[in-house]
Amino acid sequence: MIARGYAVLKALREEAFKRDGKVYAVDDIGAWIAFNATEATLVLGDGYISAFELGVAIKSSPRTTLKGETTNDRKLVKALGGTATRKGVHLKSWYMRLVLPAPPTPTFKKATRVYERL
Repeated sequence: MIARGYAVLKALREEAFKRDGKVYAVDDIGAWIAFNATEATLVLGDGYISAFELGVAIKSSPRTTLKGETTNDRKLVKALGGTATRKGVHLKSWYMRLVLPAPPTPTFKKATRVYERL
């Protein structure tokens, strides 16, 4: 079930953005909004925020590859188009500037930090 969700997330990301010369731009508004909502939920639920990066913590799986990675880790990195780190998936800076800021809600202090970071 999780693998299907990652496949949908990857498809949304690929549909949402396109490269226009040296710069990435939004290509499909619907896919962009859906990708942003999902990404914001991941960062708020399992993410981390620092002065220099946003990311999503990786949940470990009992199945480990020969490289020492779990299959779900690799799928999440590919789905988000990020970079794997020890903390999780670091979100790429080129599309961080194209991400819609998540509206801050009083119940989630983290939502305010995400909004301020973006």
